[in-house]
Amino acid sequence: MRLVAMGIVGGMAGANLIWSIQTWPMGDIRIYWDAGERIRSGEPLYPGVDPFHSYRYAPWFAWMWAAFSVLPYWLVAVIWQAALLVATAAIAVPFLRHGWVGLALAGLMVPLLFAVSAGGNVQALVVVSLLYGIDRRSGPVWIAIAASLRATPILFVLVYAARREWGRFWITVALTAVLVAPMLWYDPLTLLTDVAGREPGLFAESPVLYAVVAIGSVAVAAGLAWRRSKYTIIAAAAAAVLASPKLFAYDVTTFMAVHPGRPPRSAEGEPPDPAPGGPARADR
Repeated sequence: MRLVAMGIVGGMAGANLIWSIQTWPMGDIRIYWDAGERIRSGEPLYPGVDPFHSYRYAPWFAWMWAAFSVLPYWLVAVIWQAALLVATAAIAVPFLRHGWVGLALAGLMVPLLFAVSAGGNVQALVVVSLLYGIDRRSGPVWIAIAASLRATPILFVLVYAARREWGRFWITVALTAVLVAPMLWYDPLTLLTDVAGREPGLFAESPVLYAVVAIGSVAVAAGLAWRRSKYTIIAAAAAAVLASPKLFAYDVTTFMAVHPGRPPRSAEGEPPDPAPGGPARADR
């Protein structure tokens, strides 16, 4: 059965990789590039074109692309896609070190990241920043950056609540607010009026059901944080996926922010675990 399961995973992974290599769409790079050019020309940042071609991130990301737009497009595209592919490989490494389960997870998730990276989407950089950043001293910065790009990754702040690291908790919230607040200057309501309800996902199918699922998943993650559970990070990853009003296939790769080699430490005196990719504790 293990071989059958791995064969199915391998077939799905192969199909995804072949499609990505054959098409290599690069569509999201153009969305980011156009957002940067709109910043430079003073046009609206959030025109709300459609669910697949609308810029929806915090303004700082568009400011960065405005700076990139002084360079040749082909050079920026090559550097950006190289960074995404390196991030995808870095995400895969710790999973490939953990036997059949890690290999199966990598087989399911990494091809999705590879495919979305072929389109230039920022998802791989979001996941790698969470995977390697949450437990570091700079963790609040990485969560805030991810939240400013994807919104629901702010739920990973519950990891700090579970550990009763309230300083890191509030720093993360404050940094996220600072990164997101400039959106108000650029009238993000166009995304709600022109795009919301047309994106693929549970919200478009049933706002009531979406509210139940989103609130329920966040409540479960918050409850685990209140109990100082070491599984809070898993619940936070699940809530970050389920609470997203839009849901593309690659959104499930947010689960790869949870390192497979160690559950997160609890807030009850358990010593810190090694950084992702480092030596595991003997009792694990």
